[in-house]
Amino acid sequence: PEMLVGEEAVAQAQAELEAAITAAEQDPSDANNQKVIEAQSTLSEAQETLNYAYYNYSNSYSLGTFTYPVRNDKGVTIRREYIPPTEAELLAGRAAYDLAKANLSDAQGYLDVLLGRKTAEEVSASSLTSLTEAKIELDSAAAGLRATELIAPIRGTVTSIELNVGEEVGNSAVITLSNLDQPYTLDVYLDETDWDKAKVGYAASVTFDLLPDKNYTGKVTRVYPALDDSSGAAMVHVLVQLETSIGVDLPVGSTAGVDVTGGEALGVVLVPISALKEVEPGKYIVYILKNGEPVEQAVEIGLQDILYAEVKSGLQAGDIVVTDVTAVTQ
Repeated sequence: PEMLVGEEAVAQAQAELEAAITAAEQDPSDANNQKVIEAQSTLSEAQETLNYAYYNYSNSYSLGTFTYPVRNDKGVTIRREYIPPTEAELLAGRAAYDLAKANLSDAQGYLDVLLGRKTAEEVSASSLTSLTEAKIELDSAAAGLRATELIAPIRGTVTSIELNVGEEVGNSAVITLSNLDQPYTLDVYLDETDWDKAKVGYAASVTFDLLPDKNYTGKVTRVYPALDDSSGAAMVHVLVQLETSIGVDLPVGSTAGVDVTGGEALGVVLVPISALKEVEPGKYIVYILKNGEPVEQAVEIGLQDILYAEVKSGLQAGDIVVTDVTAVTQ
């Protein structure tokens, strides 16, 4: 060890002397010349120290360290043998020492960058390699951590988990997430024939089975683009949000009757659907009784449901219409 330290000291002193000589050649001032003299003195001292280390290694350290006892089969030392390291072993030791120094330098540079003492441009490329590898490992670990997270599609409360530790997850639903905030949002399923009546913004009337005497108003906030067949029949799936809180917390899974109003007409003339006859697409007639005889009358139709149709023009309140159009045409 003393030889390695001495050799490094000589190399350092030699480098400082060469730098001092170069500076003195460029600027032969008294100060620079004095630095050359001081560097020469430092080099001489380092060389003397190294020579002593060589002497001590050969005459003391080596003999004391590499002299091994030779014992007989009874364990008694019969002699001692001096087995110094070979030249190849010395070279291998020096190489390992140099590698350790380089690794230490890289680690120090890596630490300096992490602590903000130096920038990436101020350290060796090998230190940056360590930094890059560490960043890759960190990013990989972060990605693995993110992969374990489940991001809920909506804000809500987990109401059931059909999964145990160690089980593999397939395509079936294993977590139920419910929005328990008020005003409540309801999943509503309509017959597929009512697709045209399911529009965002349409008004809805809601009556909960647990609160049969109260009626609440709401609006359609979402219409799913695909029919839902989870119940075995194709249904239109919409979300209806109540306009106000209901003043009581209902249990998850509560059922309700919901009427979605696709249109509204107040104070208008209505006729039974059975009284209408479509003569052309979008054009209708009815038969009204005049003097006891059915007379054809063109009408303009507005909103309609399965029972009645709004008459925008062509009839007045009190007109008597024939509901059996088939009998009249025959």
